[in-house]
Amino acid sequence: MTVELLSFEEFMPPFAKSEKNILQGVNYAPGASGILDETGSLMGARVPMSIQIRNHKTIIARIRKIIRNDSSTEKLLRQCIYSIQIGSNDFVNNYFKPNFYNSSHGYSLSEFATMLVRQFAHQIKDLYKIGARIFALFGLGQLGCTPNAIATHGTNGSLCPCSNRKQYAFWDGVHPTDASNVLIAKNLYGTRSFSDARPFNIQSLARKSSDDLI
Repeated sequence: MTVELLSFEEFMPPFAKSEKNILQGVNYAPGASGILDETGSLMGARVPMSIQIRNHKTIIARIRKIIRNDSSTEKLLRQCIYSIQIGSNDFVNNYFKPNFYNSSHGYSLSEFATMLVRQFAHQIKDLYKIGARIFALFGLGQLGCTPNAIATHGTNGSLCPCSNRKQYAFWDGVHPTDASNVLIAKNLYGTRSFSDARPFNIQSLARKSSDDLI
């Protein structure tokens, strides 16, 4: 939804199909992955953050071939918005599944969160080293309010999965509906509240060059 608010006519192509229009952006489609490589392994194929960074390096190489000018490529990368929303799966599909993952046996909840933040910080620095300058980093949602969590720890009898994606907050156990995504995107795009976005909202990031921000 944020892409539409930024006036893009099409969604960002996924990395696997990114031969065209990569100068307009790429979606690295993480699936059930997370900050940690092992997160979501029970769910099958996924693209953890470390692999997403590796894939981004491949995209940068393709961009260099298209532009054929290193300084212009670096300028483009500095002006891109790196939108990253990751971390929920490290809890839902890792820490909170003690029968399948060891993380909850070796860390308390706060220790695990601290470790994730430390690992994520290294990953952001890796992106910075290869040219990224403008980041839109999204916090985690309220994981305990998802239908999946409610079903596990108690339910109020609400319908799940729902039959109308525009009427409810979630359309299955963990994924927000279209209506929820629209509200979230509009809020993050134009909000003036520091409790929603700081120091800049998405609209401000889009208007500013990296030289203004760094």
